[in-house]
Amino acid sequence: MLDAARLAEAPAERKSLYNKIQEQANQDLPIIYLYHESWTFAYAKSLKGFTPIPDGMIRVLDLTKS
Repeated sequence: MLDAARLAEAPAERKSLYNKIQEQANQDLPIIYLYHESWTFAYAKSLKGFTPIPDGMIRVLDLTKS
């Protein structure tokens, strides 16, 4: 629809298409992430198997202590 609205020459047709785009956006309610948090993890050197995951949750499944 955006491409069609950009290519429309008649202002009335362009307005109609942009109105449809606006209605669709209001139905979809898209989420736009504006940033990604940077997580800081601190752990002992003896801890092995730690893999940081971008969601910040700590998974202890494969952790071992040497």
